[in-house]
Amino acid sequence: KLNADEEQRISSELGVSDATRIETEAYLLVEVEGRTQPRVDEDVEVAGGVLVEHGALDVFVLPSTNETFSNAALEAMSMGLPAILSRVGGAPEMVTEGVEGHLIDAPALPERLAPRLEALQRDAAVRRRMGEAARTRVASQFAEARMLAAYRALLRC
Repeated sequence: KLNADEEQRISSELGVSDATRIETEAYLLVEVEGRTQPRVDEDVEVAGGVLVEHGALDVFVLPSTNETFSNAALEAMSMGLPAILSRVGGAPEMVTEGVEGHLIDAPALPERLAPRLEALQRDAAVRRRMGEAARTRVASQFAEARMLAAYRALLRC
């Protein structure tokens, strides 16, 4: 949980200090070298790199400048979280703009990230709709059985 000073400091570091204000409780998680690390205080619980309480989150954000195919994004989406991902690597295969979440261009992350976060923060119905679409997409497109069948078909070519 961030207080106003921490929120301002972190927003400034991310380059979004003037673009958005978070009016509700906010939690910040930063992934570093494959491990999720709390950055602010001990209010954020992590276990083995996986969030203990995904249900406490409203949106999953992965503003990478370089990414292959994020399992973390798929895991969050499978839990019904809308995802805001950089348009890099496999992200466009996971998220259809405006359906399961948003895709943002990597060179302009702060300018594009802040308004999308703010819009989702304000509209719980859109968050729920996108989150349900995210859960459905992961279950239909990235389920283990489907992925194994796709690999088997590829190897038979």
